[in-house]
Amino acid sequence: MIKIVHILYQSVPDVSGSSTRSKSIVDAQLGSGEMIPVIVTSPLQAGQGSDSIDVIDGIKYYRTYAGNADFAINRKKSLLVKAKKALSFVGFYRTVCRVIEEERPQVVHAHAIFACGLVGLLAARRYGLPFVYEMRSDWHLDENFDSGTFFQKLFGGIERFLARRADALAVISQGLMEKYGPLNPRPILVPNGVHQNMVRPLEPVGALTATAGGGSNPTFGFIGSLIPLEGLAFVVDALARLRTERGIDARMIIAGRGEEQAKLEVLARERGVTDLIEFTGAVPFAQVSGIYDRLDVIINFRRDEPIAHSVTPLKPLEAMAQRKLVVVSSVRGMQELVTGGRTGLVVPAEDVNALMDTIELVHRDFSRFQPVIDAGYAHVTQTRTWPSLVGKYTQLYRQLCSH
Repeated sequence: MIKIVHILYQSVPDVSGSSTRSKSIVDAQLGSGEMIPVIVTSPLQAGQGSDSIDVIDGIKYYRTYAGNADFAINRKKSLLVKAKKALSFVGFYRTVCRVIEEERPQVVHAHAIFACGLVGLLAARRYGLPFVYEMRSDWHLDENFDSGTFFQKLFGGIERFLARRADALAVISQGLMEKYGPLNPRPILVPNGVHQNMVRPLEPVGALTATAGGGSNPTFGFIGSLIPLEGLAFVVDALARLRTERGIDARMIIAGRGEEQAKLEVLARERGVTDLIEFTGAVPFAQVSGIYDRLDVIINFRRDEPIAHSVTPLKPLEAMAQRKLVVVSSVRGMQELVTGGRTGLVVPAEDVNALMDTIELVHRDFSRFQPVIDAGYAHVTQTRTWPSLVGKYTQLYRQLCSH
């Protein structure tokens, strides 16, 4: 039995692609009967309550939350707040060391971003333990990163430093493997997968040709963080133009929160489609499946930015596991997940006219895409569930512990 201390920047109860991946990993590790995961979460992450330890589905989460709402993830920060945030990681390091002394793990596994990586590297070296660093994106290359070019270069340099210094490097996409894999002696690709609880039970062939809303036309949707990268302004534009130029009223549910929410709501009002688009706001983790039940088609129309070509999101896989039709943009990160015309529909990135054509086609004849839905479901359930992926970590940990 291998015990691992995982160090997380984001975790449940926060709902994000990163926290969902982390929970799926540790749940699958515990369920394998071969690993015991223990979690330490960052000073930015509140727990389920005020306790310093949460136990979630049989796994201990040690909390180091600094109790400062100004530290919140994705919130713009002044230089003073950034300095306080940096200092909070001193206590984070001390907690990680205390947990290592109490839990006596065989491996330290830190997950992006670099703050967790540095804490994990220092603690692992202090106690002579193997250190795994997991990179999930080129987050510092996001064009909306608000700290400026100097910090982009600095943080990028730290990420490369961690890739070199880790005893093993895990990445989630082929793009990240090509960029960072050569820096490390033991790089492994562990792609995104879906939690077993997110897999919809198999239904009789043809059972899903009826729409979620019970009518003849499908309901489109998006679930995730409302940030510029997701290209939702293009989607709102497409829905508005479909109404005014082609007389098509395609309905959509946008579930999630983020910096773009207010702008998107204003755009929907200005374009006269508030009756077509429902904004749900934040969705608790336990209610995500309920949102999927209301949808037929998931649109992930990411913009053509550098980060979109190296990051593979989780939501298209979840949607396929829920037996939904997936429409994605042609950025590389999406095409690592979706085969156009076979497991989903791929639309040229930032091409609103092409997106309009695709939405119209699906809106008018949803049932014709049942074979695509079936193929996407088969692909995910056969190759992208965490019980089938988690063995990659088991093998890596054993190699590290044997040296």
